[in-house]
Amino acid sequence: MIFLKRLRNNDGITLVELIIALAVLMTGVIAAFNLLIQSLGLTRIVTDRYKASFLAMEGVEIVKNVSDSNAWGAIVSGDYEVEFNSINLPLPSYSSPGRFLRIKDGLYGYDGSSGSSDTLFKRKIEVTYPDDCGIEPRCGDHMKVNSIVTWQSRGGTDFSINLEDHFYNWNQ
Repeated sequence: MIFLKRLRNNDGITLVELIIALAVLMTGVIAAFNLLIQSLGLTRIVTDRYKASFLAMEGVEIVKNVSDSNAWGAIVSGDYEVEFNSINLPLPSYSSPGRFLRIKDGLYGYDGSSGSSDTLFKRKIEVTYPDDCGIEPRCGDHMKVNSIVTWQSRGGTDFSINLEDHFYNWNQ
């Protein structure tokens, strides 16, 4: 009879079960919290890449608009800093290491007026004429444009996007 009474007494087992259940629950909560932290960090990286890709596309479009609005070859081979409202590219204007783009009212540029704030991004536009024309800086019917956007993440990692496009003289 005493033996049967001992088997039915489960008071100590309930406490052990509770400790194990709490340990399993805390492991799950900690894992979910770590996943959330990693997700937030990756969201920042993806957001920066998204912005940089659009800034690179904008750089190519600016050169395309300038070359379409002027006579072919009005742009000299070289490296440029361009803004969304650039209407011409008279001389290469990029000097290493380049300036940070600033943002004001949702528009990126180099304007240092009040209300604008620095961003992480630098943009360089490289214009070359691949046709071999000797020392002439602009010639031929083919222009190659590279729009390079660079930035540094919070952890110090350097990133860059290089978007290349080719334009041809269609005005002949």
